[in-house]
Amino acid sequence: MAEDEGWAQLKADIERLSPGARDVVLYRASLRILPKALSLHYSDRPRADVPDLEQCAWRCAFVSWAKVAGYPGAQPSLASASGALRVEAERRGARRSRATNARMRANGNAASRQSMNAGLAGLYLTDPALALDALPHVVGDHRDFGARARDLQRDAARSHVERDVASLIQAGDAPAAAADLLLRPLWSEPVDWADAARDSLTDWFTAGGTHRSPWPLWYARRQAGDASAFGLPEGPDGALVTRILAEPDDFWDRAPRLLESEIMGWIDAA
Repeated sequence: MAEDEGWAQLKADIERLSPGARDVVLYRASLRILPKALSLHYSDRPRADVPDLEQCAWRCAFVSWAKVAGYPGAQPSLASASGALRVEAERRGARRSRATNARMRANGNAASRQSMNAGLAGLYLTDPALALDALPHVVGDHRDFGARARDLQRDAARSHVERDVASLIQAGDAPAAAADLLLRPLWSEPVDWADAARDSLTDWFTAGGTHRSPWPLWYARRQAGDASAFGLPEGPDGALVTRILAEPDDFWDRAPRLLESEIMGWIDAA
């Protein structure tokens, strides 16, 4: 089966799932590629003192996880979070120089970049089909050398989505199966490119270990299939998630490191 046909069949299988199961599958797919997608943006750029795309993306990822995990306060804040992410993605794209855009077109990466931007801006359960549209492009970006490497990345990403879908179909698309899938590790075996992207982004978020950020901590829990958000006991952990979800837009419209330090203080005090 050709690659395009394979992705088309996978999308068709996902669309036949119940809405709750579909959200879990696409959430897991989008979370697998998030570090890779962001790595196309941040590179070696230092963090600014104003809200940035990376902060918007992690806020959106956190809120969408809370939604599929059943937190009642997640849905009201999801539209706001995804809207902020879309605005910042468009702003970041507009700031890119003409020379950079020309280089992207020359090396064939413009389509990947465009698809990834669409995926980042819409994949978190506001338009979840964008996650799957972005997936084959993001995992084979311009930093990878050779078609074989790109094919291996795409195969690994797609095979894990296919496994998620197959497990739900085998269980009769039952709600309990979707809840169980949410608690499984994102990857069933080590995937080099995903681990490298995660480690690189963690290093960037923590400024090489000199800054404490809640997002790598939270992502490690998601990658492992942990039920908690930050590794706390169930009561304090759930209360902290609810507190973060309840924060208004003004809370997020601050310097990223200041905001992250405040959340880390809450974790320490919980």
